[in-house]
Amino acid sequence: EKIAQKLHNFNDNFNTICAHLADHREGDRFVVMNHGDLTVLNIMYAYDDPKQPKKPTRAIFVDFQLNFYGSPGCDLNFFLNTSVQLDLLKERREDLINVYYKTLKESLEYLHYENIPTLEDLKYELRARELYGLFAMFGFLPILTMPKELSGDNSIETMINEEAVRLKYKKVFAQERLQAQLKYGLKRLEGMGVLDEF
Repeated sequence: EKIAQKLHNFNDNFNTICAHLADHREGDRFVVMNHGDLTVLNIMYAYDDPKQPKKPTRAIFVDFQLNFYGSPGCDLNFFLNTSVQLDLLKERREDLINVYYKTLKESLEYLHYENIPTLEDLKYELRARELYGLFAMFGFLPILTMPKELSGDNSIETMINEEAVRLKYKKVFAQERLQAQLKYGLKRLEGMGVLDEF
């Protein structure tokens, strides 16, 4: 009930809150070029190892329509809250962050970058942009997890019919997988005090 009240406040101030999630803030430790819509759907993989045909060998980002210069916490929280399986997120979140950091550091060293951020800098940025993850959970995760049978009638005519939209949302949010991810994410954010930041 306490979380529900906080979500009502988030909903009531959604546009104002979300408009400033990616803004530069005093105290930002480092900034990067963000994709802006970092989900598995916007990563293209190559599978060219005949010995391991199901293992990706390369990956590139696609669909750069929402990119911006800002905290790496934005893209990382977006990805973690929309594209990582729940069991992996629960059990290996820190491992994923450590692997990301290791790759970031190696890439910057390869490019002879002098002021390489620390792992603590990255964790600071992740924590500072946890609200971006909440935005991703409610703004994008339901769409990304929507079963095909619910997405078939997403015409303009359907979307301007308030009753049809209400019924569609009810079906989308009734999915067990989505409910489990939202419950986990909300409890995690509440435990960190993130839901008190708006």
